[in-house]
Amino acid sequence: MNIKRLQELRALLTRYAHRWGEFPSARMARWQADYDAAKYSHPVVWGQYCIAVGSDPTHNAGDILA
Repeated sequence: MNIKRLQELRALLTRYAHRWGEFPSARMARWQADYDAAKYSHPVVWGQYCIAVGSDPTHNAGDILA
């Protein structure tokens, strides 16, 4: 996982947030899972990414989809 991939996932989640609902597509669920997993599996990259985009390090994909 790298910063570029996290930015891509964030862009996809933002672009398709209106499609998130009771039955999200498998693709969207995978984007959400990958984004959230990066926080714990790649903490250094996650921290750098959050600084780069100006996000709180405690945020998750649900905050983007809300």
